[in-house]
Amino acid sequence: MSVYCDECKREKSEFDFARSSFEYVGDIKNLIYRFKYGNERFLAKFLAEFMTDTYYESDFCADAVTYVPLHGKRLKQRGYNQSELLAKRVGELTSLPVYGLLNKTSATINLARLNKKGRKEVIDGSFSVNSAELTKFLTDMRDIDIEFRTENAKILLIDDIFTTGATSNECAKMLKRAGVGEVMVLCFASVPMHSDLT
Repeated sequence: MSVYCDECKREKSEFDFARSSFEYVGDIKNLIYRFKYGNERFLAKFLAEFMTDTYYESDFCADAVTYVPLHGKRLKQRGYNQSELLAKRVGELTSLPVYGLLNKTSATINLARLNKKGRKEVIDGSFSVNSAELTKFLTDMRDIDIEFRTENAKILLIDDIFTTGATSNECAKMLKRAGVGEVMVLCFASVPMHSDLT
């Protein structure tokens, strides 16, 4: 069952709205841990099916899919970007093209134990737009519709967990600064409002 991300109800964000398929509790929490840290990459195809259902239940119609990137150092340590795996599978299921529109420009500390303010301070300025991928996206779109403009672009931003919204917000901010019109965040799970991560 899809739910509205609690953070979206309370504060204005750079993204237009966010959706998640589950709350980040109990078995769902354990499942994401296995996917993210246990090298169980095969789970992406199953998690993405729920996310795709949530996407279709939303009132958003994306032109393309992108994902929250990892810094090169973290990517090397983990061996994969769980958000990218989810994005590629969601792209397959929705027939939407997937682009790596964002870069992680600075390595940040693990955010797990930080509150909302701490997360925002760490995340600020740590992402940038991948200009080459953005150009490719726009070129591909203009091959379909020659009058397509950047400000008309609707991007589906994929991540595994929506905690405080700091990461999603910073990514959306970068996309909006590049001229993208709308950004929807889609996550497998979101932290409930009663969490102490406020």
